Amino acid sequence: MVKIRTAECFLRKVSKTYIWVIPECPFCGEEHEHGGGRLGDDPKKFLGLRVSHCASPSVGGQYILQEKVS
Repeated sequence: MVKIRTAECFLRKVSKTYIWVIPECPFCGEEHEHGGGRLGDDPKKFLGLRVSHCASPSVGGQYILQEKVS
């Protein structure tokens, strides 16, 4: 059984939307961004299982977006 990795992220407001930012991808080490909905939406509903945005499909996979707690 394959264990799905966790990717810590933080929320950023951009124009009229939220973006979840992963500073360091657990697969490639690069920064990735995932949508977090429109302003007024609950961005936490967009956390959970996501496909990585790695440039090479052989490097990436799936991870669980988890909000970083300060």
